[in-house]
Amino acid sequence: MTHGVQQAAPYGRHGAFRRCALRTLLYGCLACLPVTAAARTVHDGAALLVEPRSGRPVERYAVDLPLSGQRQREFVIPDDCAAVIDAIERRSADKTRVLARRLWRKVGEDCWFDGYLNRHPFTEIEDHVSDYDFMNARLADLPIDRDCAPGEQHTRCQPAATDPHGVLRHFPLSEPIEPGDRGAQATACALRDGLFYGSLYVDAHSIRCEPDAGRASLRLIAVDYGDVDGNGFLDAVLRFVPIGPGAARSPLILPLSRTRPGGPFFVPGGM
Repeated sequence: MTHGVQQAAPYGRHGAFRRCALRTLLYGCLACLPVTAAARTVHDGAALLVEPRSGRPVERYAVDLPLSGQRQREFVIPDDCAAVIDAIERRSADKTRVLARRLWRKVGEDCWFDGYLNRHPFTEIEDHVSDYDFMNARLADLPIDRDCAPGEQHTRCQPAATDPHGVLRHFPLSEPIEPGDRGAQATACALRDGLFYGSLYVDAHSIRCEPDAGRASLRLIAVDYGDVDGNGFLDAVLRFVPIGPGAARSPLILPLSRTRPGGPFFVPGGM
């Protein structure tokens, strides 16, 4: 399937949100999604953003940020992202207060993500990803960390390892198969309405699940689309948050691509 488009993110899929406390909102409110919420699809070419303080899902928002010299300026995100990045790099952003420091961080990450999706403009692109139901994805279709398989060096088993912005190289939940994991079945492990329940293990040839219908451990909260590596094929950018007791609620980003209908998904080159 080929699409002629005017910008690098011709599609978007947004999660449903509820209001969160201000302290959490400054990091994006992604962890505050109710467990029963389902994603909604918006084909508008815009990435999902969360408005500070209100927690509303929006395509753009205005925010007042403090600058050095006791100045303050209103920025519209993502329109003014170049000015935001310039202020951060020139150290004219006033981050002396904790609240201001968190707000600058949140806005900076929103600008980074918008730039990530739109860094390769194009006029024509092949699309082999937008027709896939990622909210109910079969985990066997997604890249798995094979260092977690038996006989491999389990010290290298790090499926949730990310770069500074939370970008992954593998699906973020897997553990080595051990003798005590014999209850894990080589069944069709899958997300259900954006949620993964139970535990995921990897063996030499497949993945296995230990189901636990009452314990969701990961949530897919948004899927955005763009040609993030500039190769002319549309990429899907999945954003997850771990959930459950003790989970780190920072977003995890997994970019995926494929170059033919029904082909295997892989992490785009250069990630």
